[in-house]
Amino acid sequence: MAISRNIVNLMNGNIKVESTLHKGTKITVTIYLELQEKEKEQDRNLMNLPVLVVDDDKTCCESTVATLKEIGITGEWVLSGREAVERCYAHHELK
Repeated sequence: MAISRNIVNLMNGNIKVESTLHKGTKITVTIYLELQEKEKEQDRNLMNLPVLVVDDDKTCCESTVATLKEIGITGEWVLSGREAVERCYAHHELK
């Protein structure tokens, strides 16, 4: 709880704790954030860029590419640095 309180304080927010014996605890966190309209515009520019995920863990690669797909970014994955270099060379030869 102390760590959470410190993080919320750093974000200029507050934490309210209400506890009732034998009933439970209610924790309310309030933080104020600004909308970031410009980031959305930048994200659209990123959607057209190819992403190559490189990791020796197939599950990690698959989940990363799936997460990218959820936000509209197309990605591919390879399991080694050698494959990554080969894929990059092949990509640039196509252009």
